[in-house]
Amino acid sequence: MPLSIRIDSPTVILGDAESSSLLRGTVVLDLKEPTRFKAVRLVLVGRARLQWRDNAIKRTVLSREWSFLPAGSTSHPLLLPVGEHTWPFETMLEGHLPESVQGSSYGEIEYHLKAEGVRPIVKNLVCRMPLQVWREPCVRQGPVREIVHEDQVIAYEAVARKAIYGRGETVVVDMYAEQYSDWHVRSITTVFKEIVVLPPSPEEVRVLRFVREQGPFDRTLPADLRVRIPQFTQYDASNTLFSIRHQLEVTVTLECDTAMKKECRIALPIVVTQDLLVRAMTHEEDNMGQLPSYADALLPPLYMSPEFNTLYYSTSAPSSCVTTPADEPDHWLSFDCNDHSIIRLPSYSETAPELA
Repeated sequence: MPLSIRIDSPTVILGDAESSSLLRGTVVLDLKEPTRFKAVRLVLVGRARLQWRDNAIKRTVLSREWSFLPAGSTSHPLLLPVGEHTWPFETMLEGHLPESVQGSSYGEIEYHLKAEGVRPIVKNLVCRMPLQVWREPCVRQGPVREIVHEDQVIAYEAVARKAIYGRGETVVVDMYAEQYSDWHVRSITTVFKEIVVLPPSPEEVRVLRFVREQGPFDRTLPADLRVRIPQFTQYDASNTLFSIRHQLEVTVTLECDTAMKKECRIALPIVVTQDLLVRAMTHEEDNMGQLPSYADALLPPLYMSPEFNTLYYSTSAPSSCVTTPADEPDHWLSFDCNDHSIIRLPSYSETAPELA
């Protein structure tokens, strides 16, 4: 095609709202014969079409334009000779811009470049190029820890082995706990949630994944909990139009000898982003030497003694489990909960024996 757009990268990575990212490229016109042009121009447009409950957003979130021929060419077309003609362009994209959204039930946010060579009489030359706008997570890759301590009931810690995931990855949460003699863990429920805010609508919470391990547990807890992030999960987003975030909620249900019940809940923030960003951030942490080793990531909490960890950090399998699958949200209804080959959560040594 005689008219084309060349850019350094088809993806722009934004930082926080106060930063800006550079988009740079070139419009190229390759002529095989002398041709008159009234204008050669380029536009960059971002459009949002979002629908949430009764709240709809339809607006242009970005509009930039470049004109490459001298003023007056519109009324007196300029004759361009044979050969390749190039016009460089660049612009800064502000950090407050919304991220690209495609294939979402919430709607779409799309960016594209359009170059146009306007000719007298004959049809114009047009070239379009989509542009992806992503946002770098504001957290570092590494373990995420939360601790709950209920006096005379239970003290436990949940540790997600890393903070940032791609679609289809498995979140592994290691559990450390101390149960007091009068209380017993009846079940552990893990829920993966997607939380969406599109002002002025109220916050909406969607349950994307559900796993329950049914006890009773003989004063031991499963060594790890595993939840796979569904492929239909939306990427985390934070901008002036809307926000999407995720969390993994771990609820421990306890019962005492007098039949009293208690629930202790931990919420671990989980970031879901594009696979390329996950790999890039993991590689960056590895090179900086800040990503702890597997052994370091699983260090017991300070309040637990070595003797306690020998006693309570167990690889015992749960007696039963209820779960939703990762990618077919309607198929879980037909799951056979007695088929332990499907539903039992494997230990780390089973899934990666060479690292055990």
